[in-house]
Amino acid sequence: AGYRWYDGETQAVNVVNEGATVRMVERAHPGGKRQLDRVFDAPPRGDADVILVTGDVTARGTAGSWRNFLDAVDERELAARMLLVPGNHDIAFVDHLVRKRALRLDRFAIVQLGNLLKFGEAFAETLGGQRGVCLVGGEPRTYLDAWSDAEKAVRPLVAALPTTPVPPLTLRHWWRERHAFFDYVEKIEAARGKLLELFPVAVPLAEKDSVIFVLNSVSRVSRHPALNAIGRIGRAQYKRLDRLARQFPPRLKLVAVHHHLVRRGEEQSVGFMTRLFAKFTVLGDSRPLVKFCIRWCVRAVLDRHRHLSYHRRLPWGTVLRAAPST
Repeated sequence: AGYRWYDGETQAVNVVNEGATVRMVERAHPGGKRQLDRVFDAPPRGDADVILVTGDVTARGTAGSWRNFLDAVDERELAARMLLVPGNHDIAFVDHLVRKRALRLDRFAIVQLGNLLKFGEAFAETLGGQRGVCLVGGEPRTYLDAWSDAEKAVRPLVAALPTTPVPPLTLRHWWRERHAFFDYVEKIEAARGKLLELFPVAVPLAEKDSVIFVLNSVSRVSRHPALNAIGRIGRAQYKRLDRLARQFPPRLKLVAVHHHLVRRGEEQSVGFMTRLFAKFTVLGDSRPLVKFCIRWCVRAVLDRHRHLSYHRRLPWGTVLRAAPST
């Protein structure tokens, strides 16, 4: 379709506001702020129609990290061409897994809820927010309208949570205490549901006769750092994706998602433990997405979870693509 793409993946960058280094899956990398200018000022960036950032912009989804990133985007006037995809570092509960905190749980997944809110705000400031369409309550709405309603409902709750005591729920007084406790949990889950319902987002580019479907592969509730990397889209999001696709008949269809659909060939031909870990770092429910690609003749799936270059053509022609990030 005549596209000039720049794969703006910043997984090796991880914009941070916490210090000079960031803990990464494979090894420690220099802090993202040292590399951000180099990534944004790379020669291909200026000619790109779309700059796709396929997740993990931040290390832990902090507001300071997002502000650093968006300030750099605004400084270069890239927001109108930049499309963000949620990554597990941006959304899920990510922290150093050390022995003294190994049993620590984010009991109500509050970190994920707050990070969803921060990502939704960043998405609204870029190309996805300006052109995106999502399904809310079964009806298509512009992302900005849907985000505005969700933000009004969720932000006051998130702001109040640090000072709101958790209602007790003890075995001895379970019958008497259960209503207050379950009401507390229900409010949190209702807020999470409003933010998760914002995805998938269809981003039509009429001038190119194309549409990009942005998926959230971090929809699984994450309560522990050891499980933050598991990718899942979920049945509800897949249903919305199929209905959304019927609204957009452009010739070229692309999918942008953080987690890989399948393992690379070399990851299936090495030791057992390597194969095992590779299996759990790809999308856990990829089969419906593969079926979607076949049904709607998707040209390519652009992803990037594993910090590795990735290029594979499926039998029906869909290309799975991730450029190297190191």
